[in-house]
Amino acid sequence: MEARVARLETHVEYIRRDLDVMTADLKEVHSDLTSIKRRMAYLGGAGFVVAAIFAWVINNRFDEIVKILTKVAG
Repeated sequence: MEARVARLETHVEYIRRDLDVMTADLKEVHSDLTSIKRRMAYLGGAGFVVAAIFAWVINNRFDEIVKILTKVAG
């Protein structure tokens, strides 16, 4: 009976150790996901700004752009 209890205690110790490792890994994954979310939010905003500037340039300089493109194509 004592041997079985000792084996069970050993198994429980290994399970606890593995759970501690998994907890640490989950904290790291959570940190990485938070970082990715922040970067994605920044990229969305930066993409909008770049697209808005590009649209403004196209809108204000459309005639010049068409002339340049026709010179290159012709």
